[in-house]
Amino acid sequence: MKSLMASDILMRYPDHNKPFELYTDASDYQMGAVIIQDKKPVVYWSRKLNDAQKNYSVMEKEMLAIMHCLKEFRSMLYGTQLTIFTDHKNLTFRTLNTQRVLRWRMYMEEFSPTFNYLPGKDNILAYCFLRLPRMEKPSEGKSSLSKGKLIAFDKLNVKMDPEDEMYSFKEEVLLPPPSEAEFNRTFRCMFACCRDGDHGHGAIKNDEMLESFLNHPPLEVLPNPITMANIQQHQLQDVALIQKSQNAATWAQYPIMQIDNRNVICYRADLNKPNKWRIHLPETLVAPVIVWYHLVLGHRGTTSLYNTIVRRFYAPALKRKVESLRCEVCQVNKNVNIQYGHLPERHADLVPWFSVAAEVNGVDIEFNALTCIDPVTNLTELSHIENKTSAHVTNVFENLWLSRYPKPYKCIHDQGGEFIGHDFQLKLQQ
Repeated sequence: MKSLMASDILMRYPDHNKPFELYTDASDYQMGAVIIQDKKPVVYWSRKLNDAQKNYSVMEKEMLAIMHCLKEFRSMLYGTQLTIFTDHKNLTFRTLNTQRVLRWRMYMEEFSPTFNYLPGKDNILAYCFLRLPRMEKPSEGKSSLSKGKLIAFDKLNVKMDPEDEMYSFKEEVLLPPPSEAEFNRTFRCMFACCRDGDHGHGAIKNDEMLESFLNHPPLEVLPNPITMANIQQHQLQDVALIQKSQNAATWAQYPIMQIDNRNVICYRADLNKPNKWRIHLPETLVAPVIVWYHLVLGHRGTTSLYNTIVRRFYAPALKRKVESLRCEVCQVNKNVNIQYGHLPERHADLVPWFSVAAEVNGVDIEFNALTCIDPVTNLTELSHIENKTSAHVTNVFENLWLSRYPKPYKCIHDQGGEFIGHDFQLKLQQ
């Protein structure tokens, strides 16, 4: 019964080919969220509000919970089909009037989410995580020592209960630690990655537990290329490396060390430091070791991968070989630094009065000005405008520029209503 109850809340591994559902909620003290896929939980999330965030409005707290959850799990949710459920109905509309909420909503548009309203009585999962108990930091208080009675625990005389389980032993009767074979026979692993290689007993027969591993990588044994037996076998096939270890001129730089009862050829970069040595990887083992470390370390970058391998192993041109690794998973899922080429050449006008750039600038609501600039001569004219209507701006533009300088063939302006309006466009056509 306990397993059946716990199976409903076990988190599953996400499948990025399927849509996600995000349920969020916020209170006066903390935020909570749950990410669900195929009606199974993938992520449970909760965070406490700081002192400044506690002063936010209800809408801002609800939107803050969504934004923080999207930031935290950006690598999981970015580029997927995402549906957000909230019990604050105002967030489902596009008539947002506060600047803070608008900024957060603009950030969320990167995920292209779909907002749905879910009544608070139905938003149970997210509601539970925003009501998690938070223990305050203990404070000693002014009169804590005066209350109660101090007990000297080291002087207490506790009677022994015969039903207590007592384990005692003497040092001379300690048994040696179990061998690898004895350990495997005693503690059998239930997965297929057990040590003794017997996969018959490792099948997962529990359907509920198997379902939680549906999107996990296959549970198979990844060959370990850095065992001393494997390294010794590959070194014995490398004739050039064996000659370096046997040559009188180079044997000090390529010493033979005994590791795990096996003679392994190592490399010493500084002869003055005899204790500073690393295992020499033969050429046939370099590529498998790089791939193995890359997968075991969770698809690390080249710098971290190289620093991990070089601590224990040596191989000629190891850094160049690590940087030449091409992983399809990393190329598809990792962000790459986009390199841009040279910008195209700018087309600059050489004839004065050929074009004019117009712009309306405002210092505040009460003062606005129309600015006209000739790009060739950099001649600038500025005039105060009463309002931003297209008719008024057209009249000022005509008096400020068109009536005083040669008629331009081109007018450069933005998409403001005063410029794309009917009056201004009609004047340009004339």
